[in-house]
Amino acid sequence: GEGIRQALKKSQTVSSREELFLQTCFVSNSNPDYDKNWSPATISDTTTSELTIADQVRPSVQSSLKNLNTTYLDAVLYHNLKSKLDSYDQIREAWNEMEKLVDEGAIRYLGLTNVHDLNYLERFYDEVRIKPTILQNRFHSNRQFNVPLRSFIQKHNIRWQAFWVLT
Repeated sequence: GEGIRQALKKSQTVSSREELFLQTCFVSNSNPDYDKNWSPATISDTTTSELTIADQVRPSVQSSLKNLNTTYLDAVLYHNLKSKLDSYDQIREAWNEMEKLVDEGAIRYLGLTNVHDLNYLERFYDEVRIKPTILQNRFHSNRQFNVPLRSFIQKHNIRWQAFWVLT
């Protein structure tokens, strides 16, 4: 939050929060990528280990809003492991809560990470009320550079964010 404030003060091209696109991920506490040092429990009396996955979403988003010193997030992605998706039911349960936060104005767009299975993505897209607008996947040959997904994401106006580690 402080870094954003300082950048806005010093920038000659960006003058307001609305000109920035702030994106973060929701990471469930069962995910090995979950970082206890950045736990939403820092803003709640309940530790996240005691919460269902749906009940983890709101404190996570509130923590991001507080840390970034903003009233809304442009995008929140549901973060999956690179090699194994969380259970479909878990993702849907969390997604339903994320949809509520979109309805409330705390989030503008929702997305997914590390979904490489076209059938899975099609099913998910068909069943959710608020459609994913971002798919963030690793760009690598072992995932066929996401070629099998590209027609679907283009047809449904989903933005593909590629990433790869530089080390």
